[in-house]
This record gives sequence, structure tokens and C-alpha cells, in this order.
Amino acid sequence: MSKMPQVFLKVLGCGEAFDEHLGNNSILCYGKKTPTILFDCGYQIPPRLWQEKKLYPKLDAIYIGHTHADHYFGLPAVLYRFKEEGRSRPLTIWCPKGAIKKIEQLCNLAYGNFLQQSGYAITLIELKDRQQLLWKGITLECIKTIHSVLNLGVKLTFTNGKGLFFSSDGKLTKRGFEKIRYCDVVIQEVFSLKRPHPYHTNLQELLAASDVLATIGTLAITHIAREERDKLIRYLKEKIRLGNLVVINPQEIIPL
Repeated sequence: MSKMPQVFLKVLGCGEAFDEHLGNNSILCYGKKTPTILFDCGYQIPPRLWQEKKLYPKLDAIYIGHTHADHYFGLPAVLYRFKEEGRSRPLTIWCPKGAIKKIEQLCNLAYGNFLQQSGYAITLIELKDRQQLLWKGITLECIKTIHSVLNLGVKLTFTNGKGLFFSSDGKLTKRGFEKIRYCDVVIQEVFSLKRPHPYHTNLQELLAASDVLATIGTLAITHIAREERDKLIRYLKEKIRLGNLVVINPQEIIPL
């Protein structure tokens, strides 16, 4: 009997927008029989991606959750370096509805009109809430969160049956919580311990959905405000006994 393909997640960055140590929130997904996908590509991410010398040339797709600088301003550098290196492998970029124009403007501002002369196929696809698609055997489902701009978290089901949710940013809605139920790995932004925010989750809000959290394999917290991180980690160690809840760090590898 052949083994089911394994999937791994490598943390390139897990910081908020202006964290000088942890890098922008970004995950690299890969596996022997799995397409390589980058989730979010903020302005601090290209050098971290390029250090993955075996993985980054094999990049098949980039998923952009929303159009804030710390989630997509790294695209021009990544795409232009591929052009410079003579890439021929096609690349798919998923983004929220209305984002293609912004991506094209960003790339033009950075390096001129190179998208149409890249030397490799770049396919930009806009997505919307509740949209589902099948790509290279992987099922993707978009899940809108509450954020200051349109943010689409994404749930992926891989060929080995494993489920991943990547929030990118924003508060989960009631539907969002139901959709992450029974996921093997959930990567969710948690901006603070208790401090309320209209467009970000805090830990108390997340823990209130304890019935859902109990069904998740690994609940990985990311995108913590730089002044809140130590306090939040200390609180988790002292008060919380959820064995599946972890605060992720750069270079960490999470099996799926």
C-alpha cells in the first residue's frame, strides 16, 4: 500500500505589520507529492523565502489574504527575481476580489511593466467569500473574516484528507468558527490577550469558542502585537491547559 503524501508547513514569519524581529505573517506549505504554496507575502518575506533554496524555485502558488502591505508588498521582488533567474514554471496567484489591479499597480511601480514580460506564466485569480475551487487535487474554500479591508481566510483539504485553515488576518465570524471545526491545523491571527479591536482577534474571543477549539488538531497563534507577545505567552503558560494551542515562531515546521 502506498503511503499518503505528507504535507508540511514552514513558518517564514509570524509577526504583525511592524515587528522587526519575527517577520510578516507568512507560511510556506510543501510536501513530496504536494504543490508548494506560499500564504501571504509581505515586504519582509522575500529574503526569508529565498533562503529556502530547495523550496522556493518549486513554488506553484501564492495566496494573498488581503491587500495590506505586510501581506502582499513582497510580491514584486519575488516575481522579478524569478524573471531574473529565468524561471519557466507557471505560477498561480490567488487574491481577494478587486486585488488584481492593486497587484499590477504595485508591480509596475516597483519594476515597470514586467508582469507581461516575465518569461513565465503568471495567472492572477480573484476570489470571493464562500468560493470553492479544486486545484491540483487540493480543495480550497474562501472564508471571509472581519477586517478593515476584504480579507479571505482559506480552508484547504489536501489529497491525504488533512485540513488546514489560514486566517491571514481578522476576526472569525460564526460561520468561520464552524468551518474550522475538525481542521488538523488552524493558523489564526491573535493580536492581543484581552484588548478589544474592531478588526483583529484577541485571545479571550478565540477561547470563547472552546467547543470548536477542542476539535482542532493544532491551533497555531500568529500575528501577535509586538507589545503583547510576551504577556500572551506568559498567560498561556500559567492559565491555559489546551494542549493543541501553540504560539508559532519563525523557521518552525508544522506537520499536517
